[in-house]
Amino acid sequence: MQHASLIVQTHHGIEYLYIFGGFRALVGAQKSAYRLNLAERRWEELPSGPEARYKSACCAYQSNILIV
Repeated sequence: MQHASLIVQTHHGIEYLYIFGGFRALVGAQKSAYRLNLAERRWEELPSGPEARYKSACCAYQSNILIV
């Protein structure tokens, strides 16, 4: 996945790497969302986020992840 948004955030004492969107050749912009449990190294697919996008930015704010 090219140009995806990444952020590391702690949720209930567990540290996760969140990935949203990105770009796939021949397919285009993506709206898929995943998180990686960094301690267990286990991926989880999350409900889709906002409209498909790539080269976006994200940040953590009050226990939420904002994607712009």
